[in-house]
Amino acid sequence: MNQLGLTHQVTALLMVPGIVGTTYGFMYAYSRQLYNMGASGLLPKALASLHGPNQTPCVALLTGSLLSLALLLILYKTVENFGAVLFNMSMFGSCLVYVALFRSYLVSEQSSFVGLWLVNSERLTCGDCAVLSINQSM
Repeated sequence: MNQLGLTHQVTALLMVPGIVGTTYGFMYAYSRQLYNMGASGLLPKALASLHGPNQTPCVALLTGSLLSLALLLILYKTVENFGAVLFNMSMFGSCLVYVALFRSYLVSEQSSFVGLWLVNSERLTCGDCAVLSINQSM
């Protein structure tokens, strides 16, 4: 069945920018998480190293990428119907992310946290919290 009168090949090509953008977003997120866990001592300190003027967590980025690649190769060799399983895992993970995002929005509506301080004097929206967290990290 064609979507919007487009062939499946054209539809797949139109999805590529969204997939690439999502991939870069997750790579940025997991590299910063691994970096912060290394800096706090939960993981080896080597993950807490930064590189260059942009302070890129290269070791954490490479570690996360290599672990993901190893997991994909193991699944590819051991799981029958790998494509369908990978798709289902991706959709399940996306659903978990959206549920967590919705939950954090509800929590921020009840009482907004900025860093470790509870802000009771004004109601902050989720966008305000994102802007404040970006400003704190700069």
